[in-house]
Amino acid sequence: MGVFNDGIFDGENETSVRFVGEYKNGTFCGQGMYTFANGRKYVGAFENGNEHGAGTETLANGDKYVGYWRE
Repeated sequence: MGVFNDGIFDGENETSVRFVGEYKNGTFCGQGMYTFANGRKYVGAFENGNEHGAGTETLANGDKYVGYWRE
């Protein structure tokens, strides 16, 4: 269940479609898991809506990258 502050996500939210994780000021921020339509999945840190910090990316074919992202 999401939290809204002035009409935008703020706090934590869970959806079964795309993203499970934390929001701040309407963008992904903190820890989360994003599943893309093409089967790619990213689990890790987000900042200002972008993958940022430590995380793991898994492609639809099973290839995996564990490391750090910057924006």
